[in-house]
Amino acid sequence: MKDRIQIFRNDFSEFNSLDDEQTKQLILLYDHNLVQAHIQSDPAITLIGGLLIWAGWLFMTCAAGYDVVEFNHKAVPQIICTNTMVAGAAAGVSFALVDYLEFQVHNRMRVQDPQGILSSVLAGVVSISASCNNVSVISSFIIGSIAALSSMGAGKMLNRYKIDDPIGSFQIFGFSGMWGCLAVGIFDKDLGLINTGSFSMIEIQGLGCIVIIAWTSIFSLIFFRIFKAIGRLRVHQFYEVIGIDLLMHQSFNDLRIQKLTGDIY
Repeated sequence: MKDRIQIFRNDFSEFNSLDDEQTKQLILLYDHNLVQAHIQSDPAITLIGGLLIWAGWLFMTCAAGYDVVEFNHKAVPQIICTNTMVAGAAAGVSFALVDYLEFQVHNRMRVQDPQGILSSVLAGVVSISASCNNVSVISSFIIGSIAALSSMGAGKMLNRYKIDDPIGSFQIFGFSGMWGCLAVGIFDKDLGLINTGSFSMIEIQGLGCIVIIAWTSIFSLIFFRIFKAIGRLRVHQFYEVIGIDLLMHQSFNDLRIQKLTGDIY
């Protein structure tokens, strides 16, 4: 252990102020986390955060585009709120049903995933945002249900190709958001395919999606290439395994590493 402590201090000069015992605890915590791999530390906090986003999304969609001075029948908060709630609920139910069927097909023990349900709910409210003011309740139910399926499919694709998305933001806001844009061209009461029989709105929305993807990809590539060139794109593996929040946003006196690694001794 003394050799590892010395190597650690040579590699991470920022921790030279720690004494031998604190350094030893960090090394043991690194070994412990490396074996356990990724385990979410507090699912309850994750669920609370998701519910807060869901509630906050209602305020955002109800307020966005609402004309306070002059009444607009296409921006009635009650309709927007109803469609947003229905789409989110439909997405959560759809995930639960598909997840249940998947367990049945693979003949495994059925354990519902509350965080997966909440992620699907968020995918539903994201997908309805573009059309929440001018679609029917039935349409919002369909949009939310499909959003859950697209989010689940995106998650499986990312896992298959080992693309890192630890909080599922890309599958929720990316795939479900793109579906929500296309859904405007299908379900909109005035210009949608179902009501007009015309594909023009879908073409416009599809072009918008392509432009967004191109703009985001180009500027993200430039941004990340620059940060990679100057060595600021990614922290050291040690920080990733220990937890960057733990190392950079807490006092070492409050880490309680002894408690976290008590089963190692």
